[in-house]
Amino acid sequence: MSKKLTFEQAIQELKKKTELLETGTESFEESIKVYNEATSLVKFCEKYIEESEQKITILE
Repeated sequence: MSKKLTFEQAIQELKKKTELLETGTESFEESIKVYNEATSLVKFCEKYIEESEQKITILE
């Protein structure tokens, strides 16, 4: 992910990649690439949520 994504953009990209993988129309090699990209998006979202939870805890 070279560009700076917002959380919402990452979720939308993850949905697209999930749908693409579910169709099964891509080659094996392309599916692996899409899967790896989706995994990176999941990690990005998890980190974003964790950081947001920490901020909320501090504010409480």
